[in-house]
Order: sequence, then structure tokens, then C-alpha cells
Amino acid sequence: ELASLGKYAILVPLPHGNGEQIDNAQALVDEGAALMVLNDEFTADWLSQNIQQAIENARHFTPAHRGSNDQAAARIAQLAINLLADGSTGGTRK
Repeated sequence: ELASLGKYAILVPLPHGNGEQIDNAQALVDEGAALMVLNDEFTADWLSQNIQQAIENARHFTPAHRGSNDQAAARIAQLAINLLADGSTGGTRK
């Protein structure tokens, strides 16, 4: 969702599951779209020491592929509208 919105973020992945939250967060960090801190390291002190850098990063962040994501979202929305207009709800009518 963050990538499609083109927003910079501070990510605090939860330590649940098989690490997919960390993997997903790392992908955004690698693109320069986020700052990540592990859940057990995220404290008020951490935030006070890193918030200014995050704000600066956000000010200078330019998503590389924002336009294509906007077009994809518009296409998906149009397909959903078309399906609803045709009366199709995936095999069940309500």
C-alpha cells in the first residue's frame, strides 16, 4: 500500500509470522522509501533520535514509479466498476 501511494514511512514490523513483515519493509528501505526499526528497538528515545532524519528523507523522497501505480489502481477500479455494472459478483448474486 505504501509503495502504491508513493509515501515515505517509518516501518516497525511486528515480530510475528515467518518474517514477511521485515522482508516487505526491507524492500521499501532498499528503494529509499522507508526507514525501518525493529519492534523491540522502537522506543521514544529511538524516535526522538531519528525523527528529524525521517522528516528530511520524506521531504526529498520522490517515488520512482508512482505514475504507473496510479494507472494500475485506476484500471483495477474501472474493472471492478465494470463487473458490478454487469451484475457479476464472482458467481454469487446478492
